[in-house]
This record gives sequence, C-alpha cells and structure tokens, in this order.
Amino acid sequence: YTQSSLKTNAMSQVKSQLNFPSTADFPWLDWSYGRDHDLYSVSSSVKAKNAFGVEDEIQFTLIYYIKDNTSKLVYFIIDGSVVVNNLDGVVIVALQSSTHCSHPCHMNIRHQYTKFIK
Repeated sequence: YTQSSLKTNAMSQVKSQLNFPSTADFPWLDWSYGRDHDLYSVSSSVKAKNAFGVEDEIQFTLIYYIKDNTSKLVYFIIDGSVVVNNLDGVVIVALQSSTHCSHPCHMNIRHQYTKFIK
C-alpha cells in the first residue's frame, strides 16, 4: 500500500460519514501518515457542510491493518466520534494533539506510533 492508496481509501471512508459528501474539500498537503509493522495510520481534515448546511472543518484519523496486500479498517474517528474500533491487541504508544484548528472544540489527534501485541 502507498500513501496515495491510503489517502484515497480514507477520503472514501470519510465521505461515507458526511451529511453532504459532495461538498467535501480535502487539503492537498496537510496529511499525516504513520506505520508500525502491519498497522498504517492516516490523518487529516476535510471541509464540508454539516447537518445545518454550514461549512465546517472536520478532523479524522483512520488506522488500517494491512497484510499480504489486503487491508482492513481497524480504527476510524471523525469529528471526535469513533466510527470503528477494532483495536483488540493494538496499543497506541504516543499521541500528538493539536488545537490550531478553526473551531476551538476540535482536536486533531495524529497517531504517531502504534504497536501490535498478541
């Protein structure tokens, strides 16, 4: 898997959670990627209309388990809500948080290092 394919998969997953997916505007450069063994993470933000029809910036992080060219989404958080959490045996060792977003209650959590334990 490449960063490009992770980005494409993430954009598709994020759009599936938006009220108005056709308004999704993803950044070109502000993407964060991480890898530890078979776990790959991707984080960014998207500007899209919310349920009230107002454009909002929404943060998200996805973690994929990739083995033998097959991927499985094991964790997905968007706008503070966990959509998928299948992290059994996965420990998040370090997190970096940033609150430099346009909306004060948004927090951008980027998974920098993950460790898979069985």
